[in-house]
Amino acid sequence: MFNIAVPYIIIGFFTLFAAAIGISLWLEKKRREELKRQASRLGFSFIPKDDGTAIGNFNNFPIFDKGHSRCAYNIMRGNQRDNDWTIFDYRYTVGSGKNQTTYCQTIAAITLQNFNFPSFMLLPENFFYKIADFVGYKDIDFSDKPLFSKNYFLKGPDETAIRNLFSREIMSFFERENYKGHLEANDRYILIYTPGRRIEPQNFRQFLENSGKIIRAFTGK
Repeated sequence: MFNIAVPYIIIGFFTLFAAAIGISLWLEKKRREELKRQASRLGFSFIPKDDGTAIGNFNNFPIFDKGHSRCAYNIMRGNQRDNDWTIFDYRYTVGSGKNQTTYCQTIAAITLQNFNFPSFMLLPENFFYKIADFVGYKDIDFSDKPLFSKNYFLKGPDETAIRNLFSREIMSFFERENYKGHLEANDRYILIYTPGRRIEPQNFRQFLENSGKIIRAFTGK
């Protein structure tokens, strides 16, 4: 009886596996179609797969050095307030075999026309970054803004330039917004994203608006 049942168990397993893959492919196709419609509504172009230029001038940012099997897709491009925007889904994998984990997130990569950032990373403070600070990965803190310093991990090679950039008004903005994502910036370029989170198509306009608020907090326009 056991020997008779085994083939059916195996067939059932592979049927479920195939069904899961089919559903995943269908959901990705549906997402791609919805994002294409959103891009059209926003006046953005849309490319389903990276044509080799999606990351472009941003490829030296830390997020693009992580893991392997890196892929940019569902790429939307447009111009807002004279700045060039590229918004895309980005996937990478860390580890291998049974120990591998794949991360997917939506990234807004913005090229500013009349503004230059010092190189920095800003992200929500957590236990691991407190340890990193303790062992020498210096977190830039502000004595006159203890709430900002408590809530955010800020680092970069030129501390003086970063302190000059992060005015009280900018720090108050992040305190008020309670921002939970990551920023990476250098020169004319800035990335805005939340690790492991893809923006749902119906929320893209809001994502664009929220990202625009961050830009305006720094540039004043």
